[in-house]
Amino acid sequence: MLFRIIIIENGSSKETQKIGIFNLAQKYRDITVVFNNENRGVGVGRRQGVQNSNAPYFIFLDNDMIVSQGYVKTLLETIKPTSDIAAVGSKVIEGDRVMLSGRSINNKRIDYSNDNLPLGDIKTESFKYCDMIHGGATIYRRRAYNQIKIDENYFVGYEDLDMMMQFRQKKWKLA
Repeated sequence: MLFRIIIIENGSSKETQKIGIFNLAQKYRDITVVFNNENRGVGVGRRQGVQNSNAPYFIFLDNDMIVSQGYVKTLLETIKPTSDIAAVGSKVIEGDRVMLSGRSINNKRIDYSNDNLPLGDIKTESFKYCDMIHGGATIYRRRAYNQIKIDENYFVGYEDLDMMMQFRQKKWKLA
């Protein structure tokens, strides 16, 4: 089996839980579901997912992401040959724009020049090392992830930034 699905149900309505999980269970046989009665935040939910797996690599796929065919294989082929990369992010596309494709930090400021570019822009079409990548739709190396601590005080939006900064402090690369 190429992958196993672990769903962290982070306080959705009962109707959403029933419909969403039922549909996935019909399509995939090996699904683990962890139910939280309330939204515990992205960082906590992701940590719960990792704790329910023993794989050397894992992907956080946020509930608003749709992936293309070959997505998992491509990420695995990118992270596996190297031992110094903690995580490999993917391009996030909305319509005809690449909204996210890796960011750098220049002069202690986040550089957003790779965001909101047209499809096919050269900045988004090749492998690159980054200082920051988004946390969802990203593959992680367990060995690197186990070296960081998820701060549960970051509830919406800053979990990914904190995680990427910790990887960089530990001398891991992001791509």
